[in-house]
Amino acid sequence: MKTNRLNGRPNQGFALWIYLSLLGISIAGLAGIMSYSMSSANQAARNNEFLATSYVAESAAEKIRAKMQSDSIWGQQYIDRHIATYFTNTISSSDSPIFDGYGFATARVVKNNDQTPVPLGPPFTGFTNVSQKYQIIVTASNNHSLFKLPVTVGMELVMSKMSLFHNAVFWGPKMDLEINPGADMIIRGSVYSGGNMYIDPNSGVKLTFCGDVVSSGSINKFKSPNDPSTNRPAIGTNVLTAYFTNSPLMTLPLGTNQGIGGNTPSAVHAILDVPVAGEDRTDTVGTNRYYNKSDLILTITDTNMEAKSGTYTGNSRALTNIFAFTNSVNPIVNTNDIFYDQREGEFAKTTAINIGALRIYAGTNTELRGYNNGFEYINTIFVVDQRTNFNAFASNNIPASLIGTYKYPWIYGSNTTYHSAYYYHTAFNSFPAVTLTNGSVLPTNGLTVVTPNPLYIKGHYNVSLDGINTSAGTTNVNKTRPGAIFADAINILSINWNNSNSSNSLSSRVAGDTTVNAAFVAGNVPSNASAYSGGLENFPRFLEDWSGRKFTYSGSMVCLFPSLIATGPWPGTGSVYNAPTRVWGFDTNFLGDTAHLPPSAPDTVAPSRGRWAILSPGATNF
Repeated sequence: MKTNRLNGRPNQGFALWIYLSLLGISIAGLAGIMSYSMSSANQAARNNEFLATSYVAESAAEKIRAKMQSDSIWGQQYIDRHIATYFTNTISSSDSPIFDGYGFATARVVKNNDQTPVPLGPPFTGFTNVSQKYQIIVTASNNHSLFKLPVTVGMELVMSKMSLFHNAVFWGPKMDLEINPGADMIIRGSVYSGGNMYIDPNSGVKLTFCGDVVSSGSINKFKSPNDPSTNRPAIGTNVLTAYFTNSPLMTLPLGTNQGIGGNTPSAVHAILDVPVAGEDRTDTVGTNRYYNKSDLILTITDTNMEAKSGTYTGNSRALTNIFAFTNSVNPIVNTNDIFYDQREGEFAKTTAINIGALRIYAGTNTELRGYNNGFEYINTIFVVDQRTNFNAFASNNIPASLIGTYKYPWIYGSNTTYHSAYYYHTAFNSFPAVTLTNGSVLPTNGLTVVTPNPLYIKGHYNVSLDGINTSAGTTNVNKTRPGAIFADAINILSINWNNSNSSNSLSSRVAGDTTVNAAFVAGNVPSNASAYSGGLENFPRFLEDWSGRKFTYSGSMVCLFPSLIATGPWPGTGSVYNAPTRVWGFDTNFLGDTAHLPPSAPDTVAPSRGRWAILSPGATNF
């Protein structure tokens, strides 16, 4: 059988073709792999640049937020006035070399006008939070990079604003709150202390808290180390529903420089002081002075009584008919009200304001209404008694041995702090003050009275809407109007008070049941090595024998500073006064909307972080 031999050349060509084909495929695959690798590397590089740039944008937004949060101590108005300048506060290589080469195409702060009230939970149960939100939006890019990717970051600063009067008790920053009652006591609302709290009721005494108890420091069930009392029995019973320690400090928008706000509670007193000559009422300091928030300003000097419309409209004018106006009994202002304050050991030379007469004037005047942008009612009044010449009152049968030179010349001295008055203690025997009389019915829209002086309330205050039906003797606030009193110190004089008995023994000064409904903002005399402060239970001061008598109160007690004028220490009982039966309530109207708060009610500001997001490049809001 014959076989044919196969030729090998075609097989070799085919192998070469296969080889070349595979080589081509390999080269193509390698090129694809290389292209893919390059694409992946680029993508990774872009991702890394994006992340790095987003961190830079976030850092810039954080720097702006920190500046705004720092400025919040001056209040929201200050931030709003400077909102267009915050974009200049971006980061640069001066902050760190890692920021070298980065640029910021946009950096803006946008104010969100949605201020819907939001109820809060613990530790601020009962608060209504009205938050102002600011959006901080920054677009950054790395000008030295390959891609120069723009990255936009958005961040919110939330300025939570809450009224101090949402608390039954509010003690300001760095002010220790002491509560050491000698009889059962119920606090019917939230309690906040900007310092430490010391709770030490007498043995057998029950102290009950009906709301949250919050302290930025500690809550201690013993007396303060500054309290020198040695005769207080063992601690009684405390009933705390919920308490929180080391909580965030709630600050007032008062600033830290120029004599207002300050680093000590004493500086906060400046909110009650008269502005110095030439001070701008619209600057940071001026906007926090209650002098500049008032509708009516009364100034009493040795030679003159001056009434002016409020300065907030920018056109404060002198008023003339307010001193001519009278009702059938009393004028509005009486400058001859003088009595002996046994706690201070001096005569109080007071300007007495007849609230009933003021209410009639406020509802019928045309002079003031024309200056206060057409407002019919007087909501906030500022009264300052600056008299120094005590001898002018010798005709009041004051013993000659008690007549001396003035104690408080209202001048600015060599150790004055900027924008803050200093009250000199250069002599004895007298001090200027303010007294509120005939105050059972407040003006229609309520009333806030502010004075840098000590203040005395004579008789019932804010207990009726019509002068006929009354809530005196109860904590029913249905017949009250929004009311507040700001003063160096607040003293309660009962319905039985008689000036002529003021320097007599305690047995001649017997109180009668009295009711006061108003928020109190005042100072105290803090505990020191020689005297107890008197605690919350003696925050409103007394000068009568209240044994078996009731002092009924509804409102909110706020202590922001030590008293600078009424500095007499708590005297204990038995000589200056005997304690009343305290029937205290919290005015729950203050938890409603702002219409139920007293005029010019102070707010506390708590800045916090809100939302954060990466936005589309160039976005202007989110």
